[in-house]
Amino acid sequence: MDDSGQASPVRPWGEFDLNKASRRIRRFEHYGLWFIVFMAGTTLYRGQIKKKVCFQLERWDYEDKYWRDGYWVKEFPEGMCEVTYANGAVSVEPGMSPIGWTATFKKKLYKLE
Repeated sequence: MDDSGQASPVRPWGEFDLNKASRRIRRFEHYGLWFIVFMAGTTLYRGQIKKKVCFQLERWDYEDKYWRDGYWVKEFPEGMCEVTYANGAVSVEPGMSPIGWTATFKKKLYKLE
């Protein structure tokens, strides 16, 4: 059939055949695709898993530093104190400091601390 000219002639190489579908370009696109997948996975890991672990560790450090015997150190800076009542009973309780703006104002005014 080719000798008689009945079949369509073979078309010449086009732009797509020479440049866009070459093995080098396909390999480059393949590596690029896997790079994007890797970077997306890395971003998800850093944003979802690693961040939660770091926040948890930071919270544990904060609790270790400021949580003592069932109370926050800021609430009772004196710590646990032994309190003796008028009837002679002795109890171990968190130390009480005067709370309120008047006590703080007096401290600053008279420079008690």
